Order: sequence, then structure tokens, then C-alpha cells
Amino acid sequence: MSGQCVSACNPPCASSEVCTGVGGSCVPAAPVPAAPVPPYQPQQPPLLAPSPLSPDPEVHIRSARWHNGFYLRMGVGVAALDGSASHPNLQMDFAAIGGAFDLAIGGTPVRGLVIGGGVFFAFGSPTVKGTGLDGDKAGSLGVGVIGPMLDFYPMPKQGLHFQGAAGVGTLSWSKGPTSSTSPQLPPVEYTGAGAGFMIGAGYESFITDEWSLGGVAQVIYASADLDASDKQPNHPTLSTSAWCPGLVLVATYH
Repeated sequence: MSGQCVSACNPPCASSEVCTGVGGSCVPAAPVPAAPVPPYQPQQPPLLAPSPLSPDPEVHIRSARWHNGFYLRMGVGVAALDGSASHPNLQMDFAAIGGAFDLAIGGTPVRGLVIGGGVFFAFGSPTVKGTGLDGDKAGSLGVGVIGPMLDFYPMPKQGLHFQGAAGVGTLSWSKGPTSSTSPQLPPVEYTGAGAGFMIGAGYESFITDEWSLGGVAQVIYASADLDASDKQPNHPTLSTSAWCPGLVLVATYH
């Protein structure tokens, strides 16, 4: 521009240079600092909404120390046997202290509720009282229930549970011991099947992520007509029923 000093440098400096104003010399311009890079922040995956088909997503998640998924229970313990047996010429009551055995398998389709099947069994060698009998020793008696079962955990992360089963009730009475002072009871083996059920409640604690140990108080009931193994008319059918309360130590994978 006419009459004005545009720059001390003549000719003017290039775009990548600046004029020092001292002696009219051009020097390279200082680089412009780059904008700082923000720190890396990993993105969180989007939260998935629960499926409308499942009111509780936890039902279908295998979780440590949580009662869900596959169910396996095994138990052994003690039981009392108390019942009666009769035919047209005999009425007798029996009682015994013996053992108990449980085995159940199932799954957990609903939170805290196990549906499956099981075998619940009690056995002992009772003494009998009745017509012409007074505390005589009888053969070994087994009482069992085989059928579908339920086991409910009100709080699946804890060990309190309530169980029940219903199905075929089985009774088996082995041939009694021989004695010179008392009759042989029964004189031959008797077996039969009818109806039965089991109810119980217990508590267990986790010892690993999936296994737990605990105890169950339960009652087994079965009723059936027992037939003699030899089918002889002098050995008539015995109408028999038995209650078997027991305490069982259980190991559960669940």
C-alpha cells in the first residue's frame, strides 16, 4: 500500500515464515501445537431389556451359590416306622427304628421351585403287637414312595426349603426270624404297591458354588395290600399301612 510500511522484510516472508523485524530477515514459523487427545474411555455395552417371556431373568442364569438350574439330591438318615397290618384272622400293630434313604433329580423352571422325581425310602425290623402277639420280632420291613416331587426355596440364595412328593407307595416285608418261643412273622415274604406321599422341610448351606449340605425332617406314608410270595391260601393278603417320620442328612447339587 502506498505510503505505509507493510513489513520490515522486503520482499515479504512466505506463509510458513515470520519476519523478525530485526534486519528484516525471515525465519521459519513455530509449529502450532496439536490439540490434546482426550483419554480413552471404554464404552459400556448397552443394557438389554428383560425378555417379556420371562418375568425374572435370574431364573435362566446359572449363578454361584444360588438355588437354580439342575437339581440332584442324595440323603441318608434315621427313621421310625409305625403302622398296622391285618387280614380276616389277624390284626397287628408294628413299630421300629431304622434307616432312611432319599434320591431326587429335577430342574428349576421357575425361580426357587424344583420339579422332578424321586425315591424316598425307610426300613427297619419292627416288633409287633396284636392277636396272640406281644412284642414279637418280625422280618425287615421297607416302606417307600416313588413319584414326582417338588422342592421350594422361598429365598433361592438361602437354604430354607419345603419339599413334597406323591406317587406309588411300596411295602416289602421279608420273612421273619424263626424262634422256638414266638411265631415266625411273617412266615413268607410279602410285597405290594399302593399309594403314598412324602412331605418335609429342611435347611442347607453351600460348601462350594453348587454343592450344599444340610438336614431334612420328613414323613413318608404308604398303604398297600401285600401278597405272599408263595400265593398259598393259608397266607392271605395283608392290608398294611405305615407312617415313617425321619431325619435325613442331605447333599444337594443345585
